[in-house]
Amino acid sequence: MLPNKEKKNQHQEIKNFLLEIQVRYYNHNQIPKKEWFTNSIPESCYSSLKSINNNLKKELIVKFTHIDEDNPEFFLQPKQIIKVLECEIFINNEEEPKNLILIHQFRHVNEDESNKFRKDNHIL
Repeated sequence: MLPNKEKKNQHQEIKNFLLEIQVRYYNHNQIPKKEWFTNSIPESCYSSLKSINNNLKKELIVKFTHIDEDNPEFFLQPKQIIKVLECEIFINNEEEPKNLILIHQFRHVNEDESNKFRKDNHIL
């Protein structure tokens, strides 16, 4: 479910940054579900978001507006680095998902960009 901008969500639009996509699995009503997330948002963005909600965790649930939500692995692999070209980050104190990055557009990065990002962010 995508956030409603009219509710008590606070959101910020940001562009052109790299992040690492991760995945985890959980059971929802005894049905296995996959959840894409990231905890590698740029520090400058994180600082700005923290001013909205001081209790903000660095982890954001990842949703895509332009690919099949049930099958994003057609486009992505866990631990893949992508360049987010356009997105919105929603911070919500009232409802789930509490912290969400809604990616409108991204591109895959080459190996050099990926390696540099991993090195700069101490990601093994």
